[in-house]
Amino acid sequence: MSGRGADQMEQSDSDSSMGITAERNGIRLHVAFEGSCLNLLLYRKNETEACLRVSFSPRKKVGTVWRMELSYDEIRKAGLTKAELLQAEYRFEGDAGGFADPYGKSFSGREDWGKAEQPGAPLRSPLFLPPFAWGEDRRPETPLCDSVIYRLHVRGFTMNRGSKVKQRGTFGGVVEKIPYLKELGVTAIELLPMQEFEEVMPTGEGSRLNYWGYTKAYHFAPKAGYCRKRRQDPAGEFRTLVRECHRAGLEVITELYFQGDEDYAYILSVLRYYVTFFHVDGIHVTGVKDVHVFSRDPYLSRTKLLAERWSEGTGKTAILAASNEDFQRDMRRFLKGDEGMLKALCFHIGASYDAAVPIHFLANTNGFTMMDMVSYNEKHNLENGEENRDGTDYNYSWNCGAEGATGRKSVRALREKQLRNGFLLLFLCRGTPLILAGDEFGNSQGGNNNAYCQDNPVSWLDWNKLRREKALFGFVKDCIAFRKKHGVLRRAAAPLFMDPEGYGMPDVSYHGVRAWRPDFEPRQRRIGILYNGEYARDAAGKADACLYVMYNMHWEGQDFALPHPPKGDLWHLAVSTEQEEGAFFQPEGEEPRLLNQQLFWMPPRSIAVLISRRAPNEGKARRAPKKEETKRRGKRPES
Repeated sequence: MSGRGADQMEQSDSDSSMGITAERNGIRLHVAFEGSCLNLLLYRKNETEACLRVSFSPRKKVGTVWRMELSYDEIRKAGLTKAELLQAEYRFEGDAGGFADPYGKSFSGREDWGKAEQPGAPLRSPLFLPPFAWGEDRRPETPLCDSVIYRLHVRGFTMNRGSKVKQRGTFGGVVEKIPYLKELGVTAIELLPMQEFEEVMPTGEGSRLNYWGYTKAYHFAPKAGYCRKRRQDPAGEFRTLVRECHRAGLEVITELYFQGDEDYAYILSVLRYYVTFFHVDGIHVTGVKDVHVFSRDPYLSRTKLLAERWSEGTGKTAILAASNEDFQRDMRRFLKGDEGMLKALCFHIGASYDAAVPIHFLANTNGFTMMDMVSYNEKHNLENGEENRDGTDYNYSWNCGAEGATGRKSVRALREKQLRNGFLLLFLCRGTPLILAGDEFGNSQGGNNNAYCQDNPVSWLDWNKLRREKALFGFVKDCIAFRKKHGVLRRAAAPLFMDPEGYGMPDVSYHGVRAWRPDFEPRQRRIGILYNGEYARDAAGKADACLYVMYNMHWEGQDFALPHPPKGDLWHLAVSTEQEEGAFFQPEGEEPRLLNQQLFWMPPRSIAVLISRRAPNEGKARRAPKKEETKRRGKRPES
């Protein structure tokens, strides 16, 4: 047979030792199997009986790895035509029966989501994969300090009819939403596990599905249930998603879950395969303790590696990142007004990164969404079928005065402001911000903080809310844009809290209600943070503006004494989460000048950002809200 079949079997250079490899004159197989005999079974597509059975020779066995080289001439003896060979499927047969290739790149029989594998229809893998045209594919290579990650579930992202995509619940559905992602302003998407896993739970666990995918998987194969049934080319559809994201300037990060009993050689081969074959930009490795060993691999040297934590001594590089659950806990407590949280806020803003850039988030897959964070004090997981015993009891949430959905305008208004506070806080902090899909338009799971088995509207994004929550969506979009405009918020270097260059003020400094006098007493819930734009210069050497961020998470308003801006500058109001008339973000260069340059009244539970501008905007001076206007808007959380 000609080499055309070999051309169609695209193979990662990093995976040449195990599994099946197509070569010019035949195929080569390396299979790890601890048994006394092993056979290769070859099938015509859609046929149940094997058309060819070939035994591995024990003489070619190395350790527990069985090896075989099979020429196309030998395969032709089974009567396969060239077209049939290109669509042929295979599996293995050992002492105890048949089994699928752990290194299989795709599997037939897994096309229907929620349908259990049938004993009479064993999994088989294609001998060859269809060709794929990458074109001029280029990775965006966005630095972590400039990244904004959007975490989504491939199926749940577009299953709701309100998503208005043609290919709901698939890789193609995500592709159709790329314009939306670009409008929002994120730079990368992170996919929950999208490998070929068994979503149907074992008998005895009811009819629930493992919706999230944190279970055993065939890691080399994208999930067939996330593809169009007509085409059934999971590898091709996932590569299409990556290619189209790259064309739009978006990066793709995939989460790979391991159970912890896999050997490191196998895990490394999986990571390399996703980088070389699928062109992913990042990998979030979960279920593995010592992830740091992979950071030294040359194949992964330009790939973002995310983990729950990195060991000390890993060595700081620009591509390592760690999920920061401490940020979520501490900042949720700060937002709801708990005592003693100012030091935690300052730590997350000013800490140096020991080994990796922290990934900051206020909501993640496991836990409350951001809307539920401000709507529920308790979890509501009865629909999971575990009598509300599952899921954490420590959510650090506050319902703002009513549990769950309510028609009370005061509660709804406070929730909306708390969401604005949360998003603005997230995008003002150093590190890499991560948004859970749907949080940008107030998506809710009805208080379910562990929706691992909810393949239904509980977990599916309700896109109809986007049309009702345009104001929140616009605010989040503005938060992202504001962060991108100001390098002083994205500095990779840790602040020194000094002025080594002699610009007249430290790179970052903390303030209380009195300028230059921070108060970290536990009862305090107010702080000002001054960012010196001289320490954040762009590629052309132009300095950023100075920003003064004021946080007041107390239920009462307070005057803040303002530090002096740079000589010749005046303070202008850039952002306020309290605004009830007009925009929360002011147009760049048109920010209203403060009439009072010494004091600024901070309403209860609010955040404001001032920006230094050299030329005042005459006629656009802005007074701070009057005390009597905002005094009634704060509300103390129930203890």
